[in-house]
Amino acid sequence: MKWRQRWLSRTVAPSQVRAQIEGNLVWGVGMALHESFELENGIAATDNFHNYSTARMDDVPPLHIELVDSQAPATGTGEAAFANAVFRTTNRRYRQLSIRYG
Repeated sequence: MKWRQRWLSRTVAPSQVRAQIEGNLVWGVGMALHESFELENGIAATDNFHNYSTARMDDVPPLHIELVDSQAPATGTGEAAFANAVFRTTNRRYRQLSIRYG
């Protein structure tokens, strides 16, 4: 089984874009297969990483990341979507990171 992700924008730093996409896919596998946050009587039972399970290499299928260059302006690999969500919520446009509201 292969997972495929395409990046349809001008790619400025291909290795960083691939790394971020791969990391997000692995994180998604970990969330789906392992991660949980346990509460006991309203108190966190998962109190540290020694008892917190995450994805391992053998949990993740082979990944193929294909970056397709286009004439679209370069954008972030998630930052722009987050900034747009903040704008839709607050009606305040942020043009640089990091976003500090207040």
